[in-house]
Amino acid sequence: MYRISYASLALGLALAFVCSATACLADAVPVTGAGRTFTTTADFALGEMKSVVTDPPDQLTLGIVSETEPFIWIANHTVGTVTKIDTRSGAIVGQYYSSRLPSQVLPNNLTGQIDIPAQGSNLQSPSRTAVDLDGNMFVANRAHVQTGCQGSITKIAGSKAYAIDRNRNGIIDTSTGAGDLRSEDECVLWTAKVGKPNGWVRGVAVDSENNVWAATFNDAVLYRFNGETGALMQAIDIKAETGNSAVQIYGIAIGRDGAIYSTSIDAKWAARTDPKGAPGSRIRLQQTAFQGYGLAVDANGVQWIGRWDPSGETNLQMIDWNTNPPTVGYRSSSYGGRTRGVAIDGNGFIWTANYDQNALLKFSPAGNFLAAYGVATGPIGVAVDSLGKIWAVCQTSNTCTRIDPATGARADFSAGGEPYSYSDMTGFQLRNYAARQGSWTVLCDGGSYAAEWQQVSWNAEAPAGTLVKVEARATESLAGLDAQPWVLLSSGAQLSDVKGRYLQVKATLRIVSGSASPTLYDFTVAAPRPGPEPQVMDIPSAKNAGEGTV
Repeated sequence: MYRISYASLALGLALAFVCSATACLADAVPVTGAGRTFTTTADFALGEMKSVVTDPPDQLTLGIVSETEPFIWIANHTVGTVTKIDTRSGAIVGQYYSSRLPSQVLPNNLTGQIDIPAQGSNLQSPSRTAVDLDGNMFVANRAHVQTGCQGSITKIAGSKAYAIDRNRNGIIDTSTGAGDLRSEDECVLWTAKVGKPNGWVRGVAVDSENNVWAATFNDAVLYRFNGETGALMQAIDIKAETGNSAVQIYGIAIGRDGAIYSTSIDAKWAARTDPKGAPGSRIRLQQTAFQGYGLAVDANGVQWIGRWDPSGETNLQMIDWNTNPPTVGYRSSSYGGRTRGVAIDGNGFIWTANYDQNALLKFSPAGNFLAAYGVATGPIGVAVDSLGKIWAVCQTSNTCTRIDPATGARADFSAGGEPYSYSDMTGFQLRNYAARQGSWTVLCDGGSYAAEWQQVSWNAEAPAGTLVKVEARATESLAGLDAQPWVLLSSGAQLSDVKGRYLQVKATLRIVSGSASPTLYDFTVAAPRPGPEPQVMDIPSAKNAGEGTV
């Protein structure tokens, strides 16, 4: 008789995978023994440090630039979809409808709302995307193509860890690349209606608390939604509060002070709104000389707005809201034509999309013109990726262009068809100019199948306006790690039903307001209990296969 342990067999398969997988994963995700404390600079080097540094030594603090996830999310406006592109390779790694089915849309109890357009319809007309602090994406559906349509906003998971296994089959059923569109994609988390029909949702941004704001163009109302659930939390009616019926909202951005900055394309108004201020005094308006298009806010709370007027060489409008009244200025280059998207990189340089000249223009932090880079035809949106490279979404050519500022090297990629995207498409603006965030991640090997993890503890300092968040997930095989959801931990608390040979723990450091960084001093992962003894089952030998029993 042969004696085979099915548990051992599963462990053997897992180990076979580790032997091949760790060759490519070891550098990025080191596997280390469990039952140890991480407290020195050398200890922390065993994990993956993302936008955190050991300066001073033997502790973790936030670095100067906060790295985002290596993806850009581009709205495809005439086909009602969103395309996810790996910014390292330029490959399309997912395509999604920009909403769930109309019957699945969240209610938010605003009077006058109607059903959203059909999933995948050109009537959805998605245009703005924004990425949150977890790498998840929000897309605003303008619904402006036909009179009487209902606008909406949709959240799409940035990784399988944040997806929902709705059919409970143990896997996340989701898009795997170009053309793989699914009406029941488990990474498309929720859709919520925004405002009333004919509002035209033309603004979306994520705040430092990881909630999302959407804004309507015609009504000029800012709506705050819970980033997790999609529940409506707040509404600010700019027209009603200011008595200015001409104000519109063409785009929004959020600054480090938590204020929401907006533009009006036709009426030539800009606004700064303090969502925590008192009604009647929380909104400031400033008229500009030119039509405003895309916008970004720098570390000093200065608003930079693209000039849409076609004549002249003025590319940027600047509003410094720190003075009263605000200081208004204009910046020019030798490149005439209309400016659309605006973004600010990690060094404070300002990048704009020159639509008529098919160029990305680079300006100093003070707004002085520095250089121009050729891109594909019809650039509209601009974004900064995780490596500091600059992306332009090019509508006319149905492509996107990536520029390396260090070398000037250019690469062009498919944008998934009919691209039309503004706003914080990579999450870089949020992580560097609204909040700052970094993380340290370590993968521990428990040494046995079904290891029962006991406790994770740490010592940290979180000044006012900051936080330190620790999460964990366990798995038997590295192959299934990315699909496991994160579980929020409390320092020193007994872990409940966290089982698996491998435990991955992530500590996130975040500045919500102010400039002081949180600090992680040490981190301890207690050794797990070994998993249960393998169950041994008798399998008939070949000789007695016809007469034995299992």
